[in-house]
Order: sequence, then structure tokens, then C-alpha cells
Amino acid sequence: MDDLPISAETAADARRAALDILRERVPAAKAARAGALWDAVRAESSRIEPLAALADPGDLPGRPARPALVEPASLKRRSMQSEAGRAVLLHALAHIEFNAINLALDAVWRFASMPRDFYLDWLRVAAEEAHHFSLLSERLAKFGHAYGDFPARRPLGNDAAHARRRARAHGAHAAHAGGAASTRRRRSASVSRRRAITRRRRFSTSSCTMKSATC
Repeated sequence: MDDLPISAETAADARRAALDILRERVPAAKAARAGALWDAVRAESSRIEPLAALADPGDLPGRPARPALVEPASLKRRSMQSEAGRAVLLHALAHIEFNAINLALDAVWRFASMPRDFYLDWLRVAAEEAHHFSLLSERLAKFGHAYGDFPARRPLGNDAAHARRRARAHGAHAAHAGGAASTRRRRSASVSRRRAITRRRRFSTSSCTMKSATC
């Protein structure tokens, strides 16, 4: 991912870039651009604007014409003992990774006023899923197939709604972790104070004993 060229879009605002990449319909291009965006953010050549208000363009997420999206019950089971069966499995895994890229990018652009780490986490996830998708696509090509050659499972719910649920869970986890850390700090400070008081009492008692037996 590090050797991909950085476009003008990724040199600006990472959240706007994430929205633009989310609209990309070509899977390989989406994966490459997601990886390039993460590299740009790490290199600090792309900034994150948490307060930017971005409008939903209404065509999310960008998907290719293929694969055909069908209900899970209509997907045929194939034996993993055959090359065709293994190709179908690879295709299913690639489909999962492609959807994961979309969900991560959606979380980046959709939620304003979040901590910087929130956006960094989701940008990193998008890049990792993009890398996984690329690896699976390369492996699938060795079987003579490409992403889109087989029907794929239709998402169980709206992509944006799923992204919102994941982001809320992520935020709740972060809040819980922060609260737990704050509690640990308070407890640690309380223990330290008690220990300091105990040491002062012991020192006082010892000093009194040395000066007078009746102190």
C-alpha cells in the first residue's frame, strides 16, 4: 500500500476523501484508494476535519454491477474438494472484505465531532480490509476467476445503518474503556494517599517512641 501514488483528494480532508472513495464502484480501485488514504493520513499529508459537515450524496455505497446480490437461501452449496468450490469460497470471503471496506469508510465520513482516534481506527480498518480484499482477489485469479463471477449474499440490512451500529458500538467501547481507565486512576490515587498517610503515621509513632516512651 505504501507505494501507491497519493491523489489530490487525499491531500485534503481525509473524511471527504473517505466519502469519495466509498462512492467508488470499481472494487480494485476502491481497495487501492483506501490503502493510499491511510498511508496519506499516517504521513500527515492528509488531515482529519472532525467538524466538517458532509452531506449524504444518496448513492452509497458504490458497488460494481456484479456480483449479483441474492438472498442467502438461494446460494448453492459447493464441495470444498473441487477447485470450483474453493473458488466460490474465496469469492465469498472477498465479498465480506469488500463490504467491510464500505462499512469502515462510511463510519469515517458520516460521524462528525468524534475524537481523532475514532477516525484513525476506522481508516486503518478500511486499509486492512482493502489489503485482505486484494490478497483474496489475487488468489481468486489463480483459479481463473475475479470478484463478481459468482452471486453473493445480499446484505442483511442497510449498509449505512450497519455502519451506524458499528460506530455506536465503537464509541460505547471507547467510553467504557475511558471510564474504566479513569476509575483505575482514581483507585490508584486513593491507594497512594492511604499508603502515604500510613507511612506518616508510622514515622510519627516511631519518632515519638524514640523521644519519649509516653509520647
